[in-house]
Amino acid sequence: MRKLYLANGNNQFKFADTATEIRLNAFDDGAPATLTAGAKVRVKNNSGYLLEAAASVTNNQAVITSGQLSKLPVGSYLIELWDTTVKGDTAIYPSDGFLALQINDNATGLSGGLVNNITVDDFIKQFSSLSQELRKEASDAVVNSVGTINLSSVVDSYAFIGSATKWNDGTTNERVFLIKTMCPILKLMIVQKILVCYFQSLYQIYQ
Repeated sequence: MRKLYLANGNNQFKFADTATEIRLNAFDDGAPATLTAGAKVRVKNNSGYLLEAAASVTNNQAVITSGQLSKLPVGSYLIELWDTTVKGDTAIYPSDGFLALQINDNATGLSGGLVNNITVDDFIKQFSSLSQELRKEASDAVVNSVGTINLSSVVDSYAFIGSATKWNDGTTNERVFLIKTMCPILKLMIVQKILVCYFQSLYQIYQ
């Protein structure tokens, strides 16, 4: 039976604290386990696995710091220790359950946020697909309005819209052309602005 205990009692720290050491003692059937340089602490919450942190081994204790967990926001977590034995097998401590870990608020009120790389990749792919759809929509609108025409004509229409005189002097067909072509372009501009704001927020989280 494998057991895992906190050696120094530090199972809590505040968000943005990067100096707290978390020391773990592992036991195999009541005897101290001989840990290796490949020891890792893995962290989960109620939603599932989150991340791992490589542990240093000092006096046969696995040691990580709160700085290695800086991506985790305020909340409650569960940890376990993984190690590779001298025979090349994987040992997981404890055999049953987990050790509890708590990250508390600090005075600034910032609570952080964990961003999953897969989620970011999916977001980028979806944005790329949406951009292509909107560009095609704009191009189709131009073709349907005035026949075969290059998309560069849409750019020229910016100057047309910018002049109240030209707008007032324009024919009904010209106005319809502008509305049909500019709507998808404006939608694309809005989506691009959303993307910029999204990544600005990610930058602020990790500063």
